[in-house]
Amino acid sequence: MRTTEEIEAFQARSAFRTMAKCPRCAGASLSCECRQRHAFECRFFEACIPETFLRFDAARITSNRDIYDELVVPYMRAIHTAWREGVGIFLHGENGTGKTLFLSMILSHVLRGPLTAYYTTLPQLSQDMSTGWRDPEFMQRLELMLSSDFVAFDELGKESYAQKDNPTRVLFERIVKQRFDRGQRFLYGIQIFQ
Repeated sequence: MRTTEEIEAFQARSAFRTMAKCPRCAGASLSCECRQRHAFECRFFEACIPETFLRFDAARITSNRDIYDELVVPYMRAIHTAWREGVGIFLHGENGTGKTLFLSMILSHVLRGPLTAYYTTLPQLSQDMSTGWRDPEFMQRLELMLSSDFVAFDELGKESYAQKDNPTRVLFERIVKQRFDRGQRFLYGIQIFQ
């Protein structure tokens, strides 16, 4: 999860890049699209979506384009139905197959509207929970992020499940169960090893 300081620093950089350098209004107009772009970038960053995909254009997708066209695009088109009915998506495959990209594109689509989203990996979630045990304010923010309308859990399968009661696995199962009980969505990116 991003710290408050990281979010504030990003907001300042984004404001300079998107609004202050706007050729139309230089950040002076409240109705200019530069303000909408700035607000989206800040939501994107705070949702912890990998920055690599902030300005990613779908036209650049070459690997697994059929999966994108047949699964991801229809899911994004029906995002409000998915939200209402609690429908998630499950992606699995080897490294480099586009799981993170596709999850990021779905969450980006979610953030362009009124819904909320959060992206995390299982190793990051474990680290965030560890930090939260020492910092109640951090834990409160993490719980808020984990209650977003859509949460993507990526890098599943890379953590060790050797122990029966692995703390990361137990934590993940608790979060997924809570979201399921509340009818909230979750998206998965599962790593498959051969």
